[in-house]
This record gives sequence, structure tokens and C-alpha cells, in this order.
Amino acid sequence: MRRDRPDDRLVRGALDGAGRDPHGERAIGTRVDAGTLRAGFDDDRDAGHGTSLPASLGGMRWGMPFVVYLAVVLLHLVLLGLGSPAASTTKALLMPALALAVALVLVLQTRRRAFGSGAVSPLAEDRRRGRRRRARLLVTLLGVGILASWLGDILLGASFVLGLLGFAVAHLAYVLAFNGPGAARRLPLWTLGYIAIFGAALALLWHDLGELRPLVIGYGVVLVATAMTSARVNAVAALGGGLFLASDLLLAFRLFSRGFTSAFPDPWQDLAIMLLYCVGQGLIALGLLRRLVGRGV
Repeated sequence: MRRDRPDDRLVRGALDGAGRDPHGERAIGTRVDAGTLRAGFDDDRDAGHGTSLPASLGGMRWGMPFVVYLAVVLLHLVLLGLGSPAASTTKALLMPALALAVALVLVLQTRRRAFGSGAVSPLAEDRRRGRRRRARLLVTLLGVGILASWLGDILLGASFVLGLLGFAVAHLAYVLAFNGPGAARRLPLWTLGYIAIFGAALALLWHDLGELRPLVIGYGVVLVATAMTSARVNAVAALGGGLFLASDLLLAFRLFSRGFTSAFPDPWQDLAIMLLYCVGQGLIALGLLRRLVGRGV
């Protein structure tokens, strides 16, 4: 259980008790000051499972920084359902809105409290610096993933290959984050099911892929790796990774399957693909932030 720093009355009481023997005489060699006791509490807190950013979010509601992102997502889905040309504009705003939400969480958290306080032991300070390095790495990888996804959104309409490469970079960044500073547990065995799902989809689309088979297989490997390794972070990130996989599988069937369009016509195709994609991206970011701010890395 996490202990809070004692107030001055508790410190004074501890000083009075620590410096006297049972007969009320001042004991020799037992002089203690308030700074020493406070430093001991800081060391104890820092040596445990402290947060890598300044503190947990506490009372701040997680949804608040994501309001702008949710608003852009809803606007994009509405325009997409109406077949409006403005949907291309709102699509380009999705990942910047998500980046803004992530930045807002980090800024609010940093303003809440500075990194640590009080005197700490050299060992505790080394641990604190290590957590800071892992936190910076996790934020960097999350930022790269969002930026590469934005490039994928922009380029996919102009060039399928360039768009796919953009998303491949995003998946690589996410995999590094999930397996590195974001990892909290071992890879669950149930994630092996993602390999079977991708294998079945590949078998169904094999004859329609043509010359793009190597590219699609390569992208599928990093896509499945993202879905699998997201489960190492927490349940929120795991759900996001699974939804991202589902979105891309639907997109693959839309692009390459001849009977998919007739069985699942527009605008429901676009709506399903983008809904899964947007929610998946948001949950990946949210899961990594919860890991980063709430429990440390």
C-alpha cells in the first residue's frame, strides 16, 4: 500500500519519541531531524512501484483529454456515412487530434506535480532516472506510431504501397513500445489465435492478391505482431490492438475480395473500417498512457 508523506505533527511526534528513552531522558546518539524522516519516506516511495511520470492521474478523468479526438471521429463518421467529400479532410485530422489528446494528458500530468521531491538515496535516484528514460522512450514510440499512421491515412488514397509502408512503420513503433517500456506481463497464449485468423484471411484472399502477395504478407506479420504484443501492456491496449487488426482485415477484403462489396455494401464498409480503426488507435494510446502514468514503466 502506498504511504503518503507524514505531516509536521507526525514528524514532531516521531522526533519526540525517537530522541527519548523510557524514563524521559534524552538518549545518546539518537538525534533525528524532520528532513531525515521525510527523506526516508521519499526513498521508500521511490524504491517501490512509483509512477514514471510525476504522479498518477488521481481524480482527473481519462476521457476529458480525448474529447477533441472523439469529436473529430464522430464528425468523420457522419460525413463518411453521408458520402460527403469533406470526409477526406476529417480523415486527415484524426491522428493530429489523437496526438493532441496524448499531449494534453502529458501536460496536465506534468503540471500536477514535478518529478519527485525531497532527498533520495543514490539507488532510488538511479531507479528514478531509469523510469524517466523508459517513459521518454514510450512517449517517443507512441508519437512515432501516431505520426506514421497519419502519413498512412494521407498516402493510402494516393498510393496503396506508400500508405501500407506508413502503417507498417506505425506497427513497428507500437510493437517496440509494447515489448519494451510498455510491457507489463508475458505474452498471453490466447494471442496465438491472431496468427490463425490472419492465416485464414490470407488463404481466402490468396488468389486475388496477385503480385502484392509479398507486400501483404510482410504487412500482415507486423499487423499481427501489434495485435499480439498489445496484450503485454494491459486490457485497454490489447482491445485496441485487436480492433486495429479487425479494421485492416476488413480493408483487405474490401480491396481484394470480389464478393465482399456485394455482401457488405457502402457506406457500411467504410463506416465499419474507420470505426474499428479510430477506436483501436484511441485505445492503444489510452492503454499506453495508463501504463505510463498510472503504474509506471
